[in-house]
Amino acid sequence: MDIYEMRNFIANDNLYMKNVGEKFCDDKGMLCSGICKPPNGTWKQMHTDCQIFNGSLTFTAGDENEVKVLRSVIWIFGQLRIINTNLTKVDFLEDLRYITSLETSEAILVENNVDLVEFSIPNLKRVHTNQKTWLNLRENHKNLAKSVINQPNLCLPYADFNGETELHVTEIDGENCGELNNELS
Repeated sequence: MDIYEMRNFIANDNLYMKNVGEKFCDDKGMLCSGICKPPNGTWKQMHTDCQIFNGSLTFTAGDENEVKVLRSVIWIFGQLRIINTNLTKVDFLEDLRYITSLETSEAILVENNVDLVEFSIPNLKRVHTNQKTWLNLRENHKNLAKSVINQPNLCLPYADFNGETELHVTEIDGENCGELNNELS
């Protein structure tokens, strides 16, 4: 299955795939054109017009000015990690609609960002991971929890198309975000 076929499966609201492949588009052929891969070196080498990333993306201390490469991203096939940065807000994922972790890990990990107080992915439509937790926030600024709890698309569990089965949840410092939201209501 190529990455374009996988996009059709992931975007379909009436379909849930328990397992997806581990990687797509390792060749340089036509089916993989227009797909960006994380850099082996610095983020400064990346184009700022990538819409599809194939591979895990990690931003750490020193990469704060490079997160702009994610402004136009719609699809991520891999994990997104934001770890030990000096970011105060994550507002550069406004175009992200789909993220599929191809590893046995959460789709997004945000950890040890002591200045981070805001986090948003306003247009996110669908996530997929082999894990129960899709978004894991650990040891960040204490006010980050409030920012996430107030956003239903981030905090409330992703369910199957009938809304009956909870598929993925957000965790904040080891606690289920949906349950934290209920406690505050």
